[in-house]
Parts: sequence; C-alpha cells; structure tokens
Amino acid sequence: MKKFLILSTLLLSGCAEISSMNIVPSEDGYEVERNENCMDMTRFKVLQVLEDNHALAYECNSGEFCYSNTVVLLTPQDGVDYYDDMMVSLPKQKCAVQDGVYKYKTKNESLKTVPIIRYQYEFSPRSEEEAMQRFNEKMEELKNDCKVSLTKNKKHNTDANKKKCDCGVDLLSKELLTVKNGGTSTFSDGDALKKSIEKQCGKLPVDFW
Repeated sequence: MKKFLILSTLLLSGCAEISSMNIVPSEDGYEVERNENCMDMTRFKVLQVLEDNHALAYECNSGEFCYSNTVVLLTPQDGVDYYDDMMVSLPKQKCAVQDGVYKYKTKNESLKTVPIIRYQYEFSPRSEEEAMQRFNEKMEELKNDCKVSLTKNKKHNTDANKKKCDCGVDLLSKELLTVKNGGTSTFSDGDALKKSIEKQCGKLPVDFW
C-alpha cells in the first residue's frame, strides 16, 4: 500500500489511530482501551536482514521454538539494528500489528507472501499530554519513512528532498490537529492532499505521498 493512501485515509477519517487520542474518561480518571489491532505475536527470531533495517523473521512460541513457524517482515525499531538469528522482542508498551503484506522469492525461486509487522501502542493514553507525545512520535516516524524511501536511489537522497519530507509531514500534522480539535479539513479527498503537499513542498522523486 502506498504511503500517500495511508496518510489521506487517516486524515479524512479523523486521525483516530495516528494521533492515539482515544482517551476514555471515567469517574476516577481515565479508562484504558486495548488496541483492537494487536496480534498475539510477541517475540521473533531473525531469518534474514534486508535493506533499510527491515528483516524477515520467524514468529516464536513460548520458549525458543521459532523455526517452521510463521514468517513475517519486521519493520525498523528505534535504536535496534537487526542481525541474523537475533531474538527480537516488541518495543516497550507496544504490540505487533499487521500492515499489509510483503512478497519475496526464496532461493529456489518460490514466491512467498508474508505479513508486514509494525508496532503500535497496546493501550490508549491516559492523558492529553501522553496522547500528544504519541502523536508527535508518529509524525517523526512518518518523516523517517519518507527519507528512507529516498535512500534506494543515491541521486534522490539529497538534503533538498529530505526537506520535502519534513514539509509534507508538517502539513499533515497541522491538518490532523485541526480535525482533532473540531475543525474541518481543507482537503476533500486524497488527491487534494497530494496536490497541496506538492504545491507547497515540492514534488518528491519517489511515490511516497
């Protein structure tokens, strides 16, 4: 799935997950809601490290039994460098969620399709301050994802293009906060979002938006 489609869908639907603002009030403070997208997977063993610090990995059951289990594609974790046979746990306070599928060929030329694993907070925030911290964290992740998409071609991996990534995500952030605070988005659909970003920030040489 293209990043642009993800961003526009989140924007026009009111930014429920991306901002993590689903705080539920109660008499004694805030009730905690569990992320309904969380999967049971909690531990993995790296099979092969790929470019941009992604990795094919086995899901592990209790103990160290991993081989012959489900193969997944792990996305990067902040501060973690994957290596062969590495045991990987989930980031603190987060769970594994599926974000589409990844296709690859094995050594014998067989085509495999496996789930892409990303990490989201397992429970809803307990305060507006915590919600905003998560929102800002997600925006920084999007900026990084955009910049990573540029590294696949040295010609495209320039400071000017990286600034376009920052500019585009900043525009998205502004609109998400507008919607969250009860305002109306200025974008009618995904195409309008893409055109606005390219007009104000410049067109990227990769199809991130």
